[in-house]
Amino acid sequence: MGPGGGDVQRKLLGYLLIGLVVVIISRVTVYGAVLLIWYLGYLLLRAVRIDVDFLTSISIAPAVGFTTIVLLIHALSWLRWPLSAGYWFVALIVVLLSLTDDYYLYQKPPKSSVYGMLLGVSLSLLPKLPFFNIPAYPGAVGHDAIFHAYKAFEIIKEDTVFIKHYPPGFKGILHYPAGYHSIVAFLSLASGSNVPNAMLALKVFTWILIPLGTFAAS
Repeated sequence: MGPGGGDVQRKLLGYLLIGLVVVIISRVTVYGAVLLIWYLGYLLLRAVRIDVDFLTSISIAPAVGFTTIVLLIHALSWLRWPLSAGYWFVALIVVLLSLTDDYYLYQKPPKSSVYGMLLGVSLSLLPKLPFFNIPAYPGAVGHDAIFHAYKAFEIIKEDTVFIKHYPPGFKGILHYPAGYHSIVAFLSLASGSNVPNAMLALKVFTWILIPLGTFAAS
């Protein structure tokens, strides 16, 4: 059951404040920008009311948010609009969607599912914390990290995913799919962080995303 009519306005105000806080934090830290993408995915799921419980919705939300950002950055590139406009578009959508009732809070998951997900996230995250800064990209240290950093940097520099320039020895970045790099560019532009820090934040988030995705798939 949802809330009574007298509670609706207070609840919507609370949801709006949460949305505004997420938007503000995303401008302060790159990890806040990652949270903004996650929350965007959650709000989009909430808007269409996919019939799942709260826990499943927050597990699916990152994939929805990341996909939306990739499509948005490519759309802006096709339209030749500034990629920085993507942040303001996302911020507006988050604020507007925050003004809807939180359908998923009423879909309570079993406690065993909550404990299982928390255990999975802990087992994925905690053993990796000693290696927090190594590497900045979830692949081999060295050429891979530099390759992907250059791709993201050129996207930001040229303000499009359809880049035309490349550093010596890295011509492959011209035609490499720009999904991951679109997200890194968005995180960097949203928070003002440099590309390595955006890559690091995304790497850390994958430590949480993998067990969440496994939970959702199960």
